[in-house]
Amino acid sequence: FGSNGGRTLMTNFDNIFHGPTTVRSALGNSLDIPAVKALDFVGVDTLVQAGEQWGITTWGPDAGKTFGLSMSLGGAETRPIDMAQIYATFANNGLKIPLVAVTRIVDAEGNVLEDYKVPQGEQVIDPRAAYMIGNVLSDPNAKLFTYGPNTPLMLHQNDDPKAPLWPAASKTGTTD
Repeated sequence: FGSNGGRTLMTNFDNIFHGPTTVRSALGNSLDIPAVKALDFVGVDTLVQAGEQWGITTWGPDAGKTFGLSMSLGGAETRPIDMAQIYATFANNGLKIPLVAVTRIVDAEGNVLEDYKVPQGEQVIDPRAAYMIGNVLSDPNAKLFTYGPNTPLMLHQNDDPKAPLWPAASKTGTTD
């Protein structure tokens, strides 16, 4: 972002203006201008509230004032574990189940000392919206003009390009 006589100047990461585009193409190709415009439309405070509900634990009460529209481009610090929680929630159709590292503890004799029980979870994202985000981020055609037809973001079994794809969503991002 830059300022020019009171106006905000924005460019995409590739410094090319791509004109009108669909949300699918904008998200898949990581276009910056549509991301900033979407956040401006929704509102920074709304994003802060959603981020905290989805699993971000490090933003304080003044996060919206601190970060502003740069949040749409990665300008707000988050912990990797918080991002993993959000990605897992999207992958789980919007159902947030707290992440755990250890699910079972067994002693030397094979006795189970602790056995994790998956909690019911909390529906924090509309399942339809979570599905659509996953659908876009797993669609190679949605990423075509930025990443090309053979993007390394496609996951093949055993790293064999001829093997079937693993179902996976991926998102790149850049920020200064």
